Amino acid sequence: MIVEGLNNPSTLSWLVFICLTAYALISTALVKIPSLSAWSGCKIESCLRPMYRLRSYLTIAVYVITMAVFTATLILVRKADKVGGKWQRRSTYYDTHTGRQREPPKFRFPLWKLTLNVSTFAIFNLFYVIWSVSTLAIGSRDRCFFQHNLTLMWTILAMVRLSLLLRIAMDPLLAFLTDFQASTLIDT
Repeated sequence: MIVEGLNNPSTLSWLVFICLTAYALISTALVKIPSLSAWSGCKIESCLRPMYRLRSYLTIAVYVITMAVFTATLILVRKADKVGGKWQRRSTYYDTHTGRQREPPKFRFPLWKLTLNVSTFAIFNLFYVIWSVSTLAIGSRDRCFFQHNLTLMWTILAMVRLSLLLRIAMDPLLAFLTDFQASTLIDT
């Protein structure tokens, strides 16, 4: 029963999320709680830095993979449309009621809602990816940069988190506004 659930990509993504969250919480607890810190010997340098680096690498990887898969999907849909379009131009379209030839259907971009969602992801998560790349680049040169510039870094991190919260708010709003069934409810 459990193995069957792991075949579902949604279940697997939640499992990865839970594991990474547990890793982050345990690492933070081992550093921030004095009794656990004394017991484990964990410090920011030994426990939190590897966790922050892993989080940054995963953020960059998810962003790049999402953009690459979306781009590949668009290319494949475009190629399929060209092949389908050639086939459609050769065939004739008949109106079943009148029996007369009619115009072929106009091309509609089939992935416009997906494009809208990926666009909000790409725009609002770009700041987080830039943050991750910069922390990896700066952190490899100066391990104390964050501590030396704590106020500035917390301000930038607050803006990054604000952009993520804005995306969380924008996704359902855009989904509601572009949903045909919801728009018919608004019109009535």
